[in-house]
Order: sequence, then structure tokens, then C-alpha cells
Amino acid sequence: MKDGVQYITVNVKGGYSPRVTTAKAGIPTKLIMKQMEHMIARLHLELVQLVSKKFYKNTGEETIDLGTPKAGVPTQGVCGMGMFSFVVNYE
Repeated sequence: MKDGVQYITVNVKGGYSPRVTTAKAGIPTKLIMKQMEHMIARLHLELVQLVSKKFYKNTGEETIDLGTPKAGVPTQGVCGMGMFSFVVNYE
């Protein structure tokens, strides 16, 4: 938590880590996608509940505003090839 905003970090290195995270509902939330290694292909992340698809930089961090999540409505992310995924559950 920083200035009333909840931050969740997902590391990207041969997949996503952690694959499952639990966070608090009803709090403004930002997702930090942190590239842990240089990848030949750009990270293509689809955030299911946001109906959002985007290409991200090969290295560094990207911060994604998730708004104020509701309890029981998870944030699900999947790579562009559908091989790797992660989920953030809210309580």
C-alpha cells in the first residue's frame, strides 16, 4: 500500500510468478508487471476482465491501473500464446 493504492507485482521470467495472488477488494489497485529477463518476443498480456490486450516492453516494469476491484471478481492475465497465466483474487 502506498498513498491509499494497493500494488501487486507479478514477475515475468519463463512464465508469471506468483501464479495466484490474493489481495484486498474495494481498494484502488495497480498491477506491476516486472520483466526479470530480456525476452526475444515482446510480452503480450491479455487482462481478461478488462477486455484488454497490449504489448509491453521487453525489459523493465509496466504499471497497469486495475481500478477498484470487487470481491469475488478476479483479475486474470494470460500471455498472447495462451501458455502462461496468472490470477489475482480479491477478498
